[in-house]
Amino acid sequence: MSKHKHKPKEDTHHRTARARRGGLLHLCVGLLALLVALVGTWYFSRTSAERGCIQDAWRALRMRGEVPLREALSDWFSRGRGSVEVPSVPHAPAVAMQGGLVLDDEGKPLRERVTLPENAPVYAGMPHFPEGDLTLLVNRAYCVGYDEIWRLPRWVAYRLMRATGRVEWRPKEFQEDSRLPQPVLSADYTGSGYDRGHLAPSWGIARCFGREAQIETFLMTNVVPQRHELNDGAWRALEVREARNYAGRFGEIWVMAGPVVQQQAGILRTGILVPAQFYKIILDAGHGRLRVLAFLFPQECQDSFDDVQLDNYLTSVDRVEELTGLDFFPELPEDVQQALESKTPSRIW
Repeated sequence: MSKHKHKPKEDTHHRTARARRGGLLHLCVGLLALLVALVGTWYFSRTSAERGCIQDAWRALRMRGEVPLREALSDWFSRGRGSVEVPSVPHAPAVAMQGGLVLDDEGKPLRERVTLPENAPVYAGMPHFPEGDLTLLVNRAYCVGYDEIWRLPRWVAYRLMRATGRVEWRPKEFQEDSRLPQPVLSADYTGSGYDRGHLAPSWGIARCFGREAQIETFLMTNVVPQRHELNDGAWRALEVREARNYAGRFGEIWVMAGPVVQQQAGILRTGILVPAQFYKIILDAGHGRLRVLAFLFPQECQDSFDDVQLDNYLTSVDRVEELTGLDFFPELPEDVQQALESKTPSRIW
């Protein structure tokens, strides 16, 4: 007589529980598919500019440690507000110096009207300066409009992009710019009570363009006299923010920086003017839209690097133009300039 092994009967309770779990799993999968379909439909119904803003916000969320979560979410909801639609504008149009001197890398004069290289870090034209002549100095990663009378740059233009490399090295000394007939020396600042303040930033330029470009940021034609509290405080805080935060979030930004020489805090013994204020203009032209932040920092700014509230220094581009006599973004149509430059943002990005 053969013996048969019988499988124990499965408990009814276990079968019911397994069926419920299976049903719940199918429900979750269905809900997830519905959510993906809804989000996809919503995303692809946006304009290309709006989709770009969403991509920026998502990228910012992934930049852990560099972009605070609240800033990424703020971009998500408010990026397009106050933006101006940009026409097709070349980054480096022909530049009329109006009698100003244009020097090449060896200090040799060029013709008065030049076309900047395609990768020149200037958006919508070099700043127009109707009050006099400036010397144009073109470097690897930045351009300078230099005032040989007051012996300092009136403006510096540069571009920063998304970069992830570490900067392990920094030049130890500033160098004279031999392209000028009477170059400023690093020793001209010694004992003056002022730092040699960079306009094109050493760290940001090195991160994007490498060591050789960083070395050029230590030319004295990129330097202005700044109190240490400003140079190492609010000014440095904005330099770090633009290079790490803004360039990382938006992929590319365009920057103009310089002194307000019409307001003087003094003159160094070597004839170098000490400005009472400094400006910086940051432009984001991503996704077919244009927006801008303009800042004015007083020479006597006491805010520390960790405690500065950059919102407090916001102004309009029109105000900077009024103070400096410069006309920024001259190649933009007049109506776009008016819409872009007349507003003072309520907060930084």
